[in-house]
Amino acid sequence: MIVKLIIFTRYTDMKTFITTLLLIVISCSAFSQKYMNINGLRMYYELKGEGQPLLFIHGGGMCTEAYQKEINRLSKRYKVIAADNQAQGRTNDIGREISYKNMANDQIALLDSLGIDSVIVFGHSDGGVVGLYMTLFAQKRVSKLIVSGTNYKASGILDQFTELLKGATPEGFQNDFFNRLSPDGPNHWPVVFEQLKKMWIYYPNISNQDLTSIKKPTFLLVGDHDMIKINHTIEMFKNIKGANLLVVPNASHEVLNEKTDFVFPLIFDFIGKN
Repeated sequence: MIVKLIIFTRYTDMKTFITTLLLIVISCSAFSQKYMNINGLRMYYELKGEGQPLLFIHGGGMCTEAYQKEINRLSKRYKVIAADNQAQGRTNDIGREISYKNMANDQIALLDSLGIDSVIVFGHSDGGVVGLYMTLFAQKRVSKLIVSGTNYKASGILDQFTELLKGATPEGFQNDFFNRLSPDGPNHWPVVFEQLKKMWIYYPNISNQDLTSIKKPTFLLVGDHDMIKINHTIEMFKNIKGANLLVVPNASHEVLNEKTDFVFPLIFDFIGKN
């Protein structure tokens, strides 16, 4: 990261000058972009903010860069860890199946490498599915779980979206983030898209019994015009003991972006409760 500093103010004393420099150093050190070798991946991740650690997981086919608005808001209160999943954003593909379970294990391994024992997990869309699997695989590592626009079964997506996906082509679903950021280059997009498409049509496949094993405080968000079926989200709510459910009016799958000022204070309130 390159920081350009232009000083227009004439400092009246050395104390003011040093204080200003310290503030600059603190603000720069609170944000870092790095790579970590994780399960064969060269995994890109960002650290931003200070305080209680919160792992933010991006949606499918997207990346950390696509969620800077949400990450910036969260980082004002928490130490946010945000990583690009396999073959998405700045993280490479390794010829391994792209799956929710693999991505969950990668995120857990990243926490291991960073020496973080427990985090708040916040995932949007596919990121929420990854968060569910993380909680099922390593419940002790998750202090609280927040998922937005997330299905726990493939059947939880509205039928018209599933039908649309079945006929989708890489050319019709061009991904500007992938084309610009992927270390594998834009020509690798058809390979990645076909894997994502298969995952979206046939997975996840989490059972109701699996959901009942989740004992962590959980907050479920869904827009009332989401591509995730409302009844499906309600079923998830019923099976996770003590879960909180928020159906946001006049909101789509992009509820975090569309209703930021409404949703985030409720998320902060949920996190703040014991």
